[in-house]
Amino acid sequence: MRVMCQDRMREDKKGFLQFIAYSQVIGIILVVVGHSLYEYPDGCHGSTFLLSRCIYSLHMPTFMFASGFLMMYTVFKEDGNILGFGSFMKKKTKRLLVPFVILTGLTFLPRIAMNSMAEDKIEFSLEMFYKSFLYGEIMPIPFFWFLQASFLLLVTSFLMLMVGTKLKINKKMSSLVICGIYIGLFIWDEAKDVDFFSIGKAIKLGVYFALGMIYACYFKDVNSWLPRDRMTIFMVFLIMWAVLFYMTEYTEYFIFCQLSGVVMVILLSHIISDTKVRIFDHLIGATYIIFLLSWYVNMLTQPVLSHYVSMPWWGYTVLSCVLGIYVPYAVYVWLQNHKQHMYGKLISYGLGH
Repeated sequence: MRVMCQDRMREDKKGFLQFIAYSQVIGIILVVVGHSLYEYPDGCHGSTFLLSRCIYSLHMPTFMFASGFLMMYTVFKEDGNILGFGSFMKKKTKRLLVPFVILTGLTFLPRIAMNSMAEDKIEFSLEMFYKSFLYGEIMPIPFFWFLQASFLLLVTSFLMLMVGTKLKINKKMSSLVICGIYIGLFIWDEAKDVDFFSIGKAIKLGVYFALGMIYACYFKDVNSWLPRDRMTIFMVFLIMWAVLFYMTEYTEYFIFCQLSGVVMVILLSHIISDTKVRIFDHLIGATYIIFLLSWYVNMLTQPVLSHYVSMPWWGYTVLSCVLGIYVPYAVYVWLQNHKQHMYGKLISYGLGH
């Protein structure tokens, strides 16, 4: 694919941004790898493993950065006006909350059946059922808090953009103000502990979301400041991230490590986009379905499989990584080929597509 314009923004005929797609692909690969260390022999599902700790320092911040970028890039019309709130809410509800509710509801009973294979058990009760939709700590699919946090940040940020538009504030200034608000919330430690509807998680990640918005506004300006040799800048941020990881892990300054990690991933995405390396292209578009469905594969290939088959821990990890990506990818391909059929439409709707 050729470079389409001088400012290095790669777009296809639909205005699709290639580099941000690669950042999502990198992010989802890291997510699946991070969730594939369940059998690591530390008694903590790999949370003490250096690779796992490195992954968790940047994968969710990167996803939030990409979400903020895409929101700012897509919500403004060609005439500069913002989309209607009703239309925006409808799209985001279908995209995020519909699959969250459907998959959480369908997974509740099977997750209870897995209690004997899991350390954290879910009680069979009506109270636990409805709470599993509201509290991240007891969700049947633990990392679905991301769907709630994303929804909160998207809606809140959109409302603030609408207010800025009404006050005749341009989108660049609005994005800076929103970032300042999220920084203020991040400093408010008590708010970060709120588990209800993943409010605390949204507050922790709001800064990265706002930075993605800012990057979308200043995309050309930022890229014009960077030298064409992006590999050098990438190596600088890689070293910076590694040093900050060593120095700030488990401290209140860890956010600086995460920020450098996000920049590192975005630079790597630009580098991939500007080269002829296309090994990730087939996963573009499938990242969301991989996120939604990979947990099921991860569980089947790790805690469930380990009850019946004895392998080294890394055997479960490799199996979980490969199948955790490509089983959901196969579902994505099937949906693409059957999107006009009744079952294809129903499953697509249930998966936010």
